[in-house]
Amino acid sequence: MSTAGKTAEELAAERLKACKQYMRVDFEDDDEIICGLLDAADGYLDGAGIDRAVNPAQYDLIAYAMTLQMYDSRDADSPEQAATSRLVRQMITQLKMRSGYGGADDGASG
Repeated sequence: MSTAGKTAEELAAERLKACKQYMRVDFEDDDEIICGLLDAADGYLDGAGIDRAVNPAQYDLIAYAMTLQMYDSRDADSPEQAATSRLVRQMITQLKMRSGYGGADDGASG
């Protein structure tokens, strides 16, 4: 997704659309809820020290997966139903390491 010349609102709308496609949600009734959950996922990732600029595609995939899990588990009765999947945890760990310590994408050695 190219960001050239787009407003913040346009970018947010594109990201919501992509998240809904990932979630297989094709109605607008829950757009506000989905936006809030996506914001929460972004806030969590930011708080974990993950920089979206390191790998925007991987970051968005994690955020969409977290959003879907939160959306699907809104009525969950057990912690297991609301737990983040193993793959998402692994991707978070990888992005956190690359964000905090530099990765191959930034030209840093080590």
